[in-house]
Amino acid sequence: MPRTSKAPEVRRQELLDAALELFLEQGADATAVSHIVRKVGVAQGTFYYHFASKDELVDAVAERLTAPLGQLVVTLAADADVPAPQRVQHVLNAMLDVIASSQGHLEGLIRAGNEGLHQKVGDAMRARLQPPIEALVAQGQDEGSLDAEPVPETVELLLTAIAHFTRTQAHGGQPDRMTRLRQALEQLAARGLGIH
Repeated sequence: MPRTSKAPEVRRQELLDAALELFLEQGADATAVSHIVRKVGVAQGTFYYHFASKDELVDAVAERLTAPLGQLVVTLAADADVPAPQRVQHVLNAMLDVIASSQGHLEGLIRAGNEGLHQKVGDAMRARLQPPIEALVAQGQDEGSLDAEPVPETVELLLTAIAHFTRTQAHGGQPDRMTRLRQALEQLAARGLGIH
Protein backbone atom coordinates (compact mmCIF):
# COMPACT_ATOMS: atom_id res chain seq x y z
CA MET A 1 0.00 0.00 0.00
CA PRO A 2 1.55 3.35 -1.01
CA ARG A 3 2.17 5.86 1.76
CA THR A 4 0.18 9.08 1.73
CA SER A 5 2.15 12.32 1.75
CA LYS A 6 0.84 14.81 4.30
CA ALA A 7 1.87 18.24 5.51
CA PRO A 8 4.51 17.97 8.28
CA GLU A 9 2.26 19.48 10.96
CA VAL A 10 -0.58 17.10 10.07
CA ARG A 11 1.77 14.11 10.27
CA ARG A 12 3.20 15.35 13.59
CA GLN A 13 -0.31 15.63 15.02
CA GLU A 14 -1.10 12.09 13.85
CA LEU A 15 1.99 10.80 15.66
CA LEU A 16 0.94 12.67 18.80
CA ASP A 17 -2.62 11.32 18.54
CA ALA A 18 -1.35 7.75 18.19
CA ALA A 19 1.17 8.12 21.00
CA LEU A 20 -1.42 9.56 23.38
CA GLU A 21 -3.89 6.79 22.59
CA LEU A 22 -1.26 4.09 23.12
CA PHE A 23 0.11 5.72 26.28
CA LEU A 24 -3.36 5.83 27.81
CA GLU A 25 -4.09 2.22 26.79
CA GLN A 26 -0.83 0.48 27.67
CA GLY A 27 1.47 3.03 29.29
CA ALA A 28 4.29 5.08 27.82
CA ASP A 29 6.93 2.66 29.09
CA ALA A 30 5.36 -0.24 27.18
CA THR A 31 4.90 1.81 24.00
CA ALA A 32 7.79 1.64 21.54
CA VAL A 33 8.35 3.99 18.63
CA SER A 34 7.61 1.00 16.37
CA HIS A 35 4.10 0.73 17.89
CA ILE A 36 3.42 4.39 17.18
CA VAL A 37 4.60 4.36 13.57
CA ARG A 38 2.71 1.12 12.91
CA LYS A 39 -0.48 2.71 14.24
CA VAL A 40 -0.01 5.77 11.99
CA GLY A 41 1.23 3.73 9.02
CA VAL A 42 4.50 5.56 8.47
CA ALA A 43 8.18 4.64 8.42
CA GLN A 44 10.27 4.97 11.57
CA GLY A 45 12.30 7.68 9.84
CA THR A 46 9.14 9.82 9.70
CA PHE A 47 8.93 9.65 13.47
CA TYR A 48 12.53 10.82 13.84
CA TYR A 49 11.92 13.64 11.37
CA HIS A 50 9.40 15.06 13.88
CA PHE A 51 10.87 13.95 17.21
CA ALA A 52 14.50 13.44 18.15
CA SER A 53 13.57 10.71 20.63
CA LYS A 54 10.71 9.05 22.45
CA ASP A 55 11.47 11.33 25.43
CA GLU A 56 10.89 14.37 23.22
CA LEU A 57 7.58 12.83 22.12
CA VAL A 58 6.56 12.30 25.77
CA ASP A 59 7.32 15.98 26.41
CA ALA A 60 5.15 16.93 23.42
CA VAL A 61 2.29 14.74 24.69
CA ALA A 62 2.54 16.40 28.12
CA GLU A 63 2.47 19.79 26.40
CA ARG A 64 -0.61 18.80 24.41
CA LEU A 65 -2.43 17.63 27.55
CA THR A 66 -1.67 20.79 29.52
CA ALA A 67 -1.89 23.54 26.89
CA PRO A 68 -5.69 23.96 26.71
CA LEU A 69 -6.17 24.34 30.47
CA GLY A 70 -3.09 26.54 30.71
CA GLN A 71 -4.44 28.88 28.03
CA LEU A 72 -7.88 28.96 29.65
CA VAL A 73 -6.36 29.91 33.02
CA VAL A 74 -4.22 32.64 31.41
CA THR A 75 -7.29 34.08 29.67
CA LEU A 76 -9.50 34.01 32.77
CA ALA A 77 -6.79 35.37 35.07
CA ALA A 78 -6.05 38.29 32.74
CA ASP A 79 -9.66 39.46 32.30
CA ALA A 80 -9.27 42.96 33.79
CA ASP A 81 -13.03 43.62 33.47
CA VAL A 82 -13.66 41.15 36.31
CA PRO A 83 -12.59 41.88 39.91
CA ALA A 84 -9.69 39.76 41.16
CA PRO A 85 -11.71 37.70 43.69
CA GLN A 86 -14.22 36.70 40.99
CA ARG A 87 -11.40 35.89 38.56
CA VAL A 88 -9.87 33.59 41.17
CA GLN A 89 -13.22 31.82 41.50
CA HIS A 90 -13.57 31.59 37.70
CA VAL A 91 -10.06 30.11 37.41
CA LEU A 92 -10.69 27.60 40.18
CA ASN A 93 -14.07 26.56 38.75
CA ALA A 94 -12.63 26.18 35.25
CA MET A 95 -9.78 24.01 36.54
CA LEU A 96 -12.08 21.79 38.59
CA ASP A 97 -14.57 21.48 35.69
CA VAL A 98 -11.80 20.40 33.30
CA ILE A 99 -10.50 17.88 35.82
CA ALA A 100 -13.99 16.48 36.43
CA SER A 101 -14.57 16.06 32.68
CA SER A 102 -11.20 14.36 32.01
CA GLN A 103 -11.82 11.01 33.71
CA GLY A 104 -10.61 8.89 30.75
CA HIS A 105 -7.32 10.73 30.38
CA LEU A 106 -6.75 10.83 34.13
CA GLU A 107 -7.30 7.09 34.51
CA GLY A 108 -4.87 6.45 31.66
CA LEU A 109 -2.25 8.79 33.11
CA ILE A 110 -2.12 6.94 36.42
CA ARG A 111 -1.81 3.50 34.85
CA ALA A 112 1.39 1.55 35.50
CA GLY A 113 4.03 2.50 32.98
CA ASN A 114 2.95 6.14 32.78
CA GLU A 115 4.79 7.39 35.86
CA GLY A 116 7.20 9.49 33.78
CA LEU A 117 4.42 10.96 31.65
CA HIS A 118 2.33 11.63 34.74
CA GLN A 119 5.25 13.48 36.35
CA LYS A 120 5.86 15.52 33.19
CA VAL A 121 2.17 16.47 32.97
CA GLY A 122 2.21 17.55 36.62
CA ASP A 123 5.39 19.58 36.15
CA ALA A 124 4.07 21.20 32.97
CA MET A 125 0.76 22.00 34.64
CA ARG A 126 2.45 23.70 37.61
CA ALA A 127 4.76 25.63 35.27
CA ARG A 128 1.78 26.83 33.21
CA LEU A 129 -0.66 27.58 36.03
CA GLN A 130 1.40 29.01 38.86
CA PRO A 131 2.63 32.23 37.13
CA PRO A 132 -0.77 33.54 35.94
CA ILE A 133 -2.46 32.63 39.22
CA GLU A 134 0.34 34.26 41.23
CA ALA A 135 0.05 37.40 39.10
CA LEU A 136 -3.71 37.47 39.63
CA VAL A 137 -3.39 37.01 43.41
CA ALA A 138 -0.63 39.64 43.61
CA GLN A 139 -2.87 42.07 41.73
CA GLY A 140 -5.70 41.36 44.16
CA GLN A 141 -3.26 41.94 47.04
CA ASP A 142 -2.23 45.30 45.57
CA GLU A 143 -5.88 46.32 45.13
CA GLY A 144 -6.77 45.18 48.64
CA SER A 145 -9.39 42.68 47.41
CA LEU A 146 -7.32 39.61 48.36
CA ASP A 147 -5.20 38.84 51.40
CA ALA A 148 -2.76 36.03 50.70
CA GLU A 149 0.73 36.37 52.08
CA PRO A 150 3.09 34.92 51.05
CA VAL A 151 1.62 34.79 47.54
CA PRO A 152 3.88 32.18 45.86
CA GLU A 153 3.60 29.69 48.69
CA THR A 154 -0.16 30.20 49.04
CA VAL A 155 -0.65 29.55 45.32
CA GLU A 156 1.69 26.55 45.50
CA LEU A 157 -0.38 25.03 48.31
CA LEU A 158 -3.62 25.71 46.43
CA LEU A 159 -2.22 23.91 43.37
CA THR A 160 -1.14 21.02 45.60
CA ALA A 161 -4.72 20.74 46.89
CA ILE A 162 -5.96 20.77 43.27
CA ALA A 163 -3.46 18.00 42.44
CA HIS A 164 -4.97 15.93 45.28
CA PHE A 165 -8.44 16.53 43.85
CA THR A 166 -7.12 15.40 40.45
CA ARG A 167 -5.58 12.20 41.85
CA THR A 168 -8.80 11.36 43.69
CA GLN A 169 -10.79 11.91 40.47
CA ALA A 170 -8.32 9.76 38.53
CA HIS A 171 -8.73 6.91 41.00
CA GLY A 172 -12.48 6.94 40.42
CA GLY A 173 -13.58 9.11 43.31
CA GLN A 174 -17.25 8.65 44.15
CA PRO A 175 -19.45 11.56 43.02
CA ASP A 176 -20.51 12.52 46.55
CA ARG A 177 -16.88 12.50 47.73
CA MET A 178 -15.80 14.60 44.72
CA THR A 179 -18.60 17.09 45.48
CA ARG A 180 -17.41 17.41 49.09
CA LEU A 181 -13.77 17.74 48.00
CA ARG A 182 -14.73 20.46 45.53
CA GLN A 183 -16.64 22.36 48.21
CA ALA A 184 -13.69 22.03 50.59
CA LEU A 185 -11.31 23.27 47.88
CA GLU A 186 -13.50 26.28 47.18
CA GLN A 187 -13.58 27.13 50.90
CA LEU A 188 -9.84 26.58 51.22
CA ALA A 189 -9.20 28.93 48.29
CA ALA A 190 -11.56 31.58 49.65
CA ARG A 191 -9.99 31.52 53.10
CA GLY A 192 -6.41 31.09 51.96
CA LEU A 193 -6.67 33.96 49.50
CA GLY A 194 -8.69 36.18 51.80
CA ILE A 195 -11.74 36.34 49.53
CA HIS A 196 -14.64 37.91 51.39
